[in-house]
Amino acid sequence: NTSFGTVLFITLLFAAGFTGFTTELASEFNMVLVTAVSYWTHLAVVAGMFIVAPFSKFVHVLGRALLRLFENSTHTSALQ
Repeated sequence: NTSFGTVLFITLLFAAGFTGFTTELASEFNMVLVTAVSYWTHLAVVAGMFIVAPFSKFVHVLGRALLRLFENSTHTSALQ
C-alpha cells in the first residue's frame, strides 16, 4: 500500500540524480546554457523533494534523526 507521496518522492529522487549527473556532465564539456538549465532544474527538483518528504514514508529519515538528536541532547544535559 504505497501512497502517492511516496511514489512522487521516489520519482523526484531519481530526477535529482539524473539532473545532478547532467549538470556535472554538461559542466565538464563547458556547455554553459545546458549546465545552467540543468542546475536550476536540479535545485527545483531537490526543493520538491523537501516539500513532498513529509507526505511520504521518507519522513522517518528526517524524524528519526531529529528524535535521536533530541534524545542525545536531553540525556547529556541530565548527566551534568
